[in-house]
Amino acid sequence: MMRTVFTLLLTILLWPVSSVQAQLQMPEPPLNISVDFARLPDSKDNAETTAGAVLAAVTIIPEKGWYTYSNQPGSLGQPTVLTASLAGSPEPLEVRYPQGVRKPDPFSPEEMVNLYLGEVTFFVPLPPDVALPADLRLHLSLLLCSEKSCMPVSLERTASLRQAEALPAAEKQPWWPEYGASAPGPQPDQVEPRQAAEPETTTGPETAKDAPEEKWSLNPRYYQSELEVGSIWKAIMLALLAGFLLNFMPCVLPVVSLKISSLVSGCVRGAQCSERARRQAFTEHNLFFAAGILAYFLVLSLVLSLLGLAWGELFQSPKLIMILSAAVFALALSLFDVYTLPIINLRSGMIDSGNPRASAFSTGVLATLLATPCSGPFLGGVLAWALVQPSMVVAIVFISIGVGMALPYLLMSAWPGLVRFFPKPGAWTVKLERIVGFFLLATCIYLINILPQDYLLSALVLLWITGVSFWIWGAWTDLNQSTRKRWTIRSAALSLVVAAAAWAVQPPEISVHWRDFSAEDFRGRLGQERLLVDFTADWCVSCKFLEQTTLTDKNLADWGKRYGLTYIRVDLTEQNPQGMSLLRELGSQSIPVVAVFPQGSDANRPLVLRDLFTSANMEEALDQLF
Repeated sequence: MMRTVFTLLLTILLWPVSSVQAQLQMPEPPLNISVDFARLPDSKDNAETTAGAVLAAVTIIPEKGWYTYSNQPGSLGQPTVLTASLAGSPEPLEVRYPQGVRKPDPFSPEEMVNLYLGEVTFFVPLPPDVALPADLRLHLSLLLCSEKSCMPVSLERTASLRQAEALPAAEKQPWWPEYGASAPGPQPDQVEPRQAAEPETTTGPETAKDAPEEKWSLNPRYYQSELEVGSIWKAIMLALLAGFLLNFMPCVLPVVSLKISSLVSGCVRGAQCSERARRQAFTEHNLFFAAGILAYFLVLSLVLSLLGLAWGELFQSPKLIMILSAAVFALALSLFDVYTLPIINLRSGMIDSGNPRASAFSTGVLATLLATPCSGPFLGGVLAWALVQPSMVVAIVFISIGVGMALPYLLMSAWPGLVRFFPKPGAWTVKLERIVGFFLLATCIYLINILPQDYLLSALVLLWITGVSFWIWGAWTDLNQSTRKRWTIRSAALSLVVAAAAWAVQPPEISVHWRDFSAEDFRGRLGQERLLVDFTADWCVSCKFLEQTTLTDKNLADWGKRYGLTYIRVDLTEQNPQGMSLLRELGSQSIPVVAVFPQGSDANRPLVLRDLFTSANMEEALDQLF
């Protein structure tokens, strides 16, 4: 078994090296270009041509599933630009472009753009007095896109025209109708840069498409240009180094914690084992820990390449962060003797779980998952280059990062004699467990800190229920119970955590827009709109209770739709003379107070609700008023 695992890891280790030669000979972008010459007919109705003029037809043929934007794409996309000139002449030639197909942009369907779908031909009329033989130099710039990603393409071609007498007639070519519908494009210096369309990325409760797009024209310089990647060999070397250094990044607290736990692993807690048995346990733990690291990076490379995501982008999902926070919190509780984990065993020197190999493997996966938000030295340039490459290259680079991170553990598994440099498990390991637990609790703080504010309360409730559930797991079950009773209790505890997680990851309700009170704004709206004015303060406990029970977002959204209300909030936390003046006009000196102002001539006769009231009271008042 051990030999099989080691052989498998060695195969994964050598796979990037064996594949790199093929990747160094990577083909050009999934696009073919052909150039044909034809003779234009003598047409008196066509003032743009003369008898004997030669036309160059430049055809681009993208592979299936790829498309590009037209020369005049619209509000999104990069324009396709073909620059043509004759060798020895600095003057650019006119280029005629087809119009393209008008469709919603695949990445931003709310925007209409002009696309080139499939094979498309551009036309370059040559001067009638061109001296033969002549070389036509072409430079093509476009944005080539598939359903998941886009890549900028810049290609150069040279086509030679030796003689004109034997050229075929242009009107007999299949592209002739397209030539008639084509039109000249702007000169290269007249093309305005545009923001390339990109797939939508979740950044929180709202999506990036809601933000206005900025247009930039930048020529960046890099402080450490020697670390920028341009070849797969350099990417692999830097990826190996970056993965190795990821073990020592101080921001990766859980990795440090789990690594320390693995290094002092030994035999069954409390048992006396031989040096040979200790070496075997040391080898197995590090080997399967490394296997977990490599497995995670392999899966991550497939996910990122298939979904077109960036490194760490998975952590833009509040749902993932909350679930991961609960998992790390549960792991920390296991290190404080609240309960014992059945699979992922973090207890130092304790390899008495049902399957120590599965424990080491799953711990390696978890350690690498928690390391994903961090970006160590050399990693930025590697990922910037790799994530715009084909899927095979992405996989090779990510496996290389995984190999670099797993390298210390692979070396220790290959030389089990290194175990003598690590202290044997003993009473001191209990203190180490607590230190590791505090590291994991600090990681929970970090994860919760990066959550959007709207998810904070849900995350804290989830952690509290997780703590209660795993206390039930540890305190209410033991080996003296029947298997059925023990797992019934544990299943109930797990179900409680699952239910809490399902509730916590629900997106928060859209908050009703409250307008901050100002006397001028209020006077302008009075009589013109139906107004609900809430007087509140941070120090007012009754006000906060009212907001949580009656003036909830759900109720306010419903009342807003039914009655057409505009919501205004008067904050009296600090001195607010204008707000206090309005409150006194309503016959009150204390809060909470809610006043509803009707539209029209009765605007000066608002309906006032004091102190605490229910949703039913509020609805009855609104029905009475409107």
